[in-house]
Amino acid sequence: MARILTGTGNILRRNSDNMIVRAYESTDTINLQSDKVVVTNSSNVGVETWTKTLNYNSSTMTVHTNVSLPSGYADSKFTYDGSSWAQDSNWVDRVGADHTKILADINNSTTSIVVNPVCNNMKDGETIQIGSEKMTFKSYTHNSGDTQHTMTVIRGIDSTTAAAHSAGAMVYYPLFG
Repeated sequence: MARILTGTGNILRRNSDNMIVRAYESTDTINLQSDKVVVTNSSNVGVETWTKTLNYNSSTMTVHTNVSLPSGYADSKFTYDGSSWAQDSNWVDRVGADHTKILADINNSTTSIVVNPVCNNMKDGETIQIGSEKMTFKSYTHNSGDTQHTMTVIRGIDSTTAAAHSAGAMVYYPLFG
């Protein structure tokens, strides 16, 4: 399974606004279920799951197969109506895709950040960004109902400065490289 940025692949479209949230290799299968979306590779191994927290399921999403991606494609940058592409007029280049929002204010030394439960596929050492500050994701814990994750991070990496961030600030997660 591989997410792609160029070429031809299978795309996952959000029905409410036709936004393409992800593109995968043509050999991958995107399975829309009533409570989640599961992506499997050509060996039928499930390698990515979009959970009910994001409200991505068979009612809210559509799969299009063997679609040629537009030049400059990035996740959540384009809409697709089944035949033509349009760039989102609100698109702003960021370090990665919108991943979640922080749920509580943090100061410039906080290393535990509470977010919605979206950390399942994140790996130790990956970079996230809030505002202009980059951080290294180390690990996460979840509450008993798995309705919140608390990420442990290293602050102010890549010559950025640790800063205070308010609840609701967007967490960006680079999907490639």
